[in-house]
Amino acid sequence: MLKKTLSVFLCFLLCLTCAVVPAFASVTLMNAAEDIDHVQFIDDDNITGTVYISISDDGRFAISDGIKSGHVMAYIAVPISELAFDLTDWGYDGFIFDLRKYDNEAAYRQPITVMHLLIYTLEKYYSDGWQCNVTGGAGSTYIQNGFWGHDENLTYYVDGKYPLDGEAWGATSDHICLEDGDFVDLQMYSSWNFWMDSAAGYHYFLDKNEKITHSYTVTAGKSFTPMIGRAWGSLATGGATNMEIEEDYTFCYGTELYGDDYTEAHVGDAISFDAPGTYYLWADGSYGEENPDDIVSSPAYAKVTVNAAAHTHSFTKKIISDDYLKSPATCTAKATYFYACKDCGAKGTNTYTYGNTLAHTFTKKTATADYLNTPATCTAKATYFYACKDCGAKGTETYEYGETAGHTAPNAEGKCDTCGVVLTETPTAQEADLCPYCGQPHTGTFGSILRFFHNLIYFFQNLFGKK
Repeated sequence: MLKKTLSVFLCFLLCLTCAVVPAFASVTLMNAAEDIDHVQFIDDDNITGTVYISISDDGRFAISDGIKSGHVMAYIAVPISELAFDLTDWGYDGFIFDLRKYDNEAAYRQPITVMHLLIYTLEKYYSDGWQCNVTGGAGSTYIQNGFWGHDENLTYYVDGKYPLDGEAWGATSDHICLEDGDFVDLQMYSSWNFWMDSAAGYHYFLDKNEKITHSYTVTAGKSFTPMIGRAWGSLATGGATNMEIEEDYTFCYGTELYGDDYTEAHVGDAISFDAPGTYYLWADGSYGEENPDDIVSSPAYAKVTVNAAAHTHSFTKKIISDDYLKSPATCTAKATYFYACKDCGAKGTNTYTYGNTLAHTFTKKTATADYLNTPATCTAKATYFYACKDCGAKGTETYEYGETAGHTAPNAEGKCDTCGVVLTETPTAQEADLCPYCGQPHTGTFGSILRFFHNLIYFFQNLFGKK
């Protein structure tokens, strides 16, 4: 387990005598029957929640090089369900938190603890995995060396405070049960004097209520002023974990944590982000007051979610594109578009016309009186003007339709009045002089006398209906 090694003297106390450690304010722990309902065990059917771990070395977050490589080890999310492995498989039979110590009614079951989290983190994020030399026993677990390739000179906080197993008694990692939302900060040091320096501690970004936060949500274009606090309690004299607000402390921000493109600022500065998106704040650990050449505190981290600013639309911009098209141009109307917001491009409801009307397409045949050019005659079919297929406008080109009309009745000459075609033959003068009774020409004097009598006969026959 990871008991914070602060000095050789403190190591001796922790490992051999389990002596009283400095009395820090308690954190939310599942280490006794008082909160046993929230304890999750490795054999639970439904393990839920997420915990977070940060690992730093001399004031800078470590960079992973294990299975999950390339991660800045700042507030790494770990599902508690992935920590449900048995410590006995790692040879730590004697380092398992036994709840029966606190509750006689409890069954022997293995809770999920910070020790599980430390093993998991190194296995996933550190190239050599878990190679730590662990000594002591349940309630006094001590990591002598091997954590992230480091020695025993390290400390950790849980939820921004030094973890306690009871009044004036520090809790080791096997005795800190994890619940949803817990965050663990582990800092490794080169200096063995860090714990005695007045600038020692764990840095955190704070919200407007001066509470630890790892995230901010702001509006694009609107400024806010981040705060940074340093949590610490004297390891030399004991006492509660206090939070001191830093003044003029340097921090950085950019689109990538530890990226090359960043801006430097100081506590008290108002900062803003022009565009919506995700940004990061970070601050390195500080050098000591009494040990000015040594890093004596941890770094801080926060993610910033920048939302688009709400605004009143101003639908005055004309954008000629299909995205804003309401109706395309026709042969009778120009194209119609919706106005766009001049600031954000949102589509409004009011419209405007743009461009020219299209040319008519005279391809439609509509054989009605409105489109008649010339009616049908006895020699020609009717002709009609073509209509526009879209709007019905009358064109100038024509087409024939239907059948020709009949001839008129024959005139006196036996012809059609329209076209002059001969419809009946006109009798010749000789044909016209034939006797109506016998059909003979009756020429000469005798013929004339005979014609006279034949005409009388023909008359009376017609008069009395006889032939």
